[in-house]
Amino acid sequence: MNRSTRPSQVMANYSFRDLIAPLPESDFFDEHFASEPAFVGGETDKFESLWGWNDLNTILSKTRHWTEQTCRLVKNGSPVPPESFCVVSQKRDQIGIGRPDYERLGKIIQEGAVLHLDRMESLRPTLAATTANLRSIFCAPIEARLTYYRKAQPLTETRFENHDLFLMQIEGVSLVRLFEGSFEFPSELPGFNFDTISIDEAKKFCGEPAAEVEMTKGDMLYLPAGQFYDIMGANELAMQLIYFVRIPNGFDFASFLFRKLLDDPHFRADMPFFDDPVALEKHIETMSQRLIANVDNNNLSKSYREERITQSVKSPLAELGLPATDGFTRYRRRLTSYAFKNDGENWLLVGPDANETITPDLKPACDWMLARDFFDHRALKENFDDLSLAEETLRRLTSSGIIQIV
Repeated sequence: MNRSTRPSQVMANYSFRDLIAPLPESDFFDEHFASEPAFVGGETDKFESLWGWNDLNTILSKTRHWTEQTCRLVKNGSPVPPESFCVVSQKRDQIGIGRPDYERLGKIIQEGAVLHLDRMESLRPTLAATTANLRSIFCAPIEARLTYYRKAQPLTETRFENHDLFLMQIEGVSLVRLFEGSFEFPSELPGFNFDTISIDEAKKFCGEPAAEVEMTKGDMLYLPAGQFYDIMGANELAMQLIYFVRIPNGFDFASFLFRKLLDDPHFRADMPFFDDPVALEKHIETMSQRLIANVDNNNLSKSYREERITQSVKSPLAELGLPATDGFTRYRRRLTSYAFKNDGENWLLVGPDANETITPDLKPACDWMLARDFFDHRALKENFDDLSLAEETLRRLTSSGIIQIV
């Protein structure tokens, strides 16, 4: 008997389509991704499996998870000095590190401070699974932050982020103001992010308020990188979970290309003496030709794609939290179009690479796999009694170009 409806004990599934439902995935990428904000209203229980009050209490009590860099407090718009809520913990190298004291932390929060917890992406199985799904969809590094407060107050200044973000209202109510302007192609490079541009520059790009979004429990808001916004906590006792998606840019590719050039002796060689302009010009011309040859290499795009997959899907999640699960083949659903055509008895799956026939005995496993962004072979064993049928379904989905082995 097929057990595809039973939740996996290995990887709790919170797919990207679950997060943005009822907004169709195709509409998100066609109309919003990297261009326009998207508000998705949800039922109050939408994120209950993702995070809740009990989870917050549990992780706050485990103070060794946190440092002064990953646990931050802000009160009345200003950072609270770490020494106000941290104690110095000695490491083996005798260098002290500030770790939050549970009682001090709680007292300052009770007094109205906002708590920000970074590196949340793997601190709970559902968070880790959701992070894995987002990494698989966007082929990009993912970071998560939890914000918790007990008093209505501004949660952010008017700003923009370097990365796309998904803001999920876990508890309470908040108001998000969106502005007319945006900063084009923000970057971590100085002069191209909010923290390194002047106030006058920020005002020039920001523009006037364009909309105000009330976020209640179960709602989600997507903001593309560069979008100006601010957040106001509208009531007491509220939590937000924010996923940041770091989409690689041209400088990431340039860094990848630089690592490739390390194998070329022309780039490792010393530059000619400065006062020999003829030799200098010749050497630069040779390096330019070698650079063009490397860029024109037919395998460059494939190598770059493989590195993206390795960094975003195969690499472990955050150092904190769950251990990596090695030893199992992993699979991701590609962001590609496909269609089913029913001939009365079977289904013809029309994929980007090939068409495959899906028989009735394979259809449950097919539906299970297509509902996921990312899964491993262990999940197949956990969810299907007849593993041979599941593996045959997987073979056909892989052949059609919809599922990719990573």
